[in-house]
Amino acid sequence: MSGISGISGISGISGISGISGISGISGISAAGPSATEALALNRAALVGTFNGDTIVPADQGFDRPANLNRWEEGPRLTTCLSELLEGLVFSIQSETKQATLEYANLHASPIERRPLI
Repeated sequence: MSGISGISGISGISGISGISGISGISGISAAGPSATEALALNRAALVGTFNGDTIVPADQGFDRPANLNRWEEGPRLTTCLSELLEGLVFSIQSETKQATLEYANLHASPIERRPLI
């Protein structure tokens, strides 16, 4: 008869009463048109009104000086320095201990070299 005491395990079925929590799903019906409008107004208050999709042009005009401010600092400084030094020719004559600085107009045909210092 002691074997039949195992049937007391069936009392675990009382846990099924937790399913009564599903009644909370009835709260979904409250999310009607007014909730949708509230969400849209909340978004507009945070980030501005929706003006449709904005298209970013594929070509930002890499070689346009007006777009230089969009570049990161490193590439911008490198490019400006390169443009500044373009055409400068430094030469050193060790036997006479002289240094010269010339400008070579790379856009002329033929290339012209003029002493600066």
